[in-house]
Amino acid sequence: MAIYYIQHRQDSKIGAGTGSDPFNGNEFDYAITEIKKQQGYDVPVTIKIGEGVFPTIGFAPAKNWTIRGKGMRKTTLKLKNVESHSFHHPDVYIISTAWYGGADPAWAENIIVSDMTLNCNWLGQSEKHTKYVKFAGVHALCTKGIVERVRVINWGSNGVEGFHNEVFPITLGTYSDEGTHVLIQDCIVEKQFQYQGGYGTAINVVTTQPDAGDRIPWNTRKSRAALVRRNKAYGIYGHGFGCGHTENAVFENNVAIDSKSGFNCDTGLNRNVEFRRNAFVHCVQGIHSGNMWGGGFANFLIEDNDFHVTEKWLNVWSDPKVSEHSYGVRLGGNTKGFRVRRNSFKCLKNPKTLAEGSYGVGTASDSDIGFEFTDNEFVGFTDEVVLKAPVHL
Repeated sequence: MAIYYIQHRQDSKIGAGTGSDPFNGNEFDYAITEIKKQQGYDVPVTIKIGEGVFPTIGFAPAKNWTIRGKGMRKTTLKLKNVESHSFHHPDVYIISTAWYGGADPAWAENIIVSDMTLNCNWLGQSEKHTKYVKFAGVHALCTKGIVERVRVINWGSNGVEGFHNEVFPITLGTYSDEGTHVLIQDCIVEKQFQYQGGYGTAINVVTTQPDAGDRIPWNTRKSRAALVRRNKAYGIYGHGFGCGHTENAVFENNVAIDSKSGFNCDTGLNRNVEFRRNAFVHCVQGIHSGNMWGGGFANFLIEDNDFHVTEKWLNVWSDPKVSEHSYGVRLGGNTKGFRVRRNSFKCLKNPKTLAEGSYGVGTASDSDIGFEFTDNEFVGFTDEVVLKAPVHL
């Protein structure tokens, strides 16, 4: 394995990337390009980045790269104003596998990103109000991927074009096979920006590629495909956590605070997703899953979580403006086999009437097939109807 070092230097030399002669951190993008020239795309490479702030236009790792900083609060990669020239435009990332058809790999074999802050520099981006353009931290399609102890700040998107306004600050995707796996742990996502309704899902996983890449058929995988644990998402206009096109994933010991929803899954076929010991604090909705217009959502286990739901929320960006009611768990359609056990639902502001809408659990009329609701606790709910969950939308 090749090892390279990038650090801030006392002199102005470019450096050679060794421990005694590291690449100059002020020329971070040159260093990344030089490593690719020297090692190609297949050789396993570890890049060790020192303390400080390192300006970059963003980059696509090779197939087997490990990229490590000195610590979440010590090493920062800060995105320059990339205008419209990002390698992954209009979905602008600091670290990302490339678009298909480019010189850099669109898929990684093994990628690890750890121990750093990714500053997307929203206020410094001249394209931040341009439709479709988004700014985020790390994205990878990979056989095996790990993102750990990474903080993403100053990220965001705009809502100028309604169907292209969701951004994913940390997202890993893989394909369906018994040997693939993605892990996101001990990360923080905060300091979101948005323009005209742009929103995001802070930490997201995808574990199947139905159109290209799956090695085994849907509903046959036995091994765990994704683990998301001990992460924190603060103040998310959108969702703290999410998944889509996902099977065999576990979300445990995560925290979403002051967010529109703690978790969302509304895209593609999804099965065998577990939630254990998560806390959704001061969120309008805790967990939302389902889609009335398509997809599939089966065999979800929601166990031993804390839901602290707020009062209903007015979505000022919808046309017309609509109020979104509060739920601990909300099932929106095409769901079956949901098991909700031993959770605590706390209403932070008591609803005056059921019609004003602050509910414990809600299901759409076709979404309670095999629904199990046992040993859950309600605190602060005053309406007797709410206590007789599930409540139909």
